[in-house]
Amino acid sequence: SYVDAENLKSGQSGQVPQEVSDLMGVAADNMAQEIKRTLDFYSASGTGPRVALVLLAGGSAKISNLTQVIEEHTGVKTQLL
Repeated sequence: SYVDAENLKSGQSGQVPQEVSDLMGVAADNMAQEIKRTLDFYSASGTGPRVALVLLAGGSAKISNLTQVIEEHTGVKTQLL
């Protein structure tokens, strides 16, 4: 159900099955890589200040450890809004 999926995403359901945990890890890595590509493109344009903070919002932002994964990939402080 929707509620079950939300609880799994946020880690509130207790024990998360390994295959679900693996898939959420892949999703977090994919999002972090896309954010890094976007930040790299922005930096290469040279038209604005350096990005100092990434703010995450929405349902997928609740994926366990997503903020840490994004920080590791980008080197930019990341927070859940």
